[in-house]
Amino acid sequence: MKRLLIIAVLMLSLLTVGCENTVWRPHVPDITTTADTSLDFLDDCDYYLLIVVDRRDCNDGYEYIFQENGQPTPQDEWIYCDELFSINDYVLGIEYNIYDGTNREEFVLYDLD
Repeated sequence: MKRLLIIAVLMLSLLTVGCENTVWRPHVPDITTTADTSLDFLDDCDYYLLIVVDRRDCNDGYEYIFQENGQPTPQDEWIYCDELFSINDYVLGIEYNIYDGTNREEFVLYDLD
């Protein structure tokens, strides 16, 4: 039984070797995993170094006021995120376009602490 299982795994492995290895990303269609094209969409992104100024709880996450490094603190511009950041944490904000026919922008936050 073990031999049959090993043979089946090897056969499936051989069948998948010839398949094109494609990574699906909703915002960048048809990107392959080759080094030339997999990270090209990062050139079109906008990057922001942000500092957490204020935080409040929501039902299923948190809302934050961020200060862009060196800019005045905005008032009443709350940004929702389900991750918990502390006050005075540095956060990397990345803004990019979603190419799925809707032409909308997405904004993601990454903790740098």
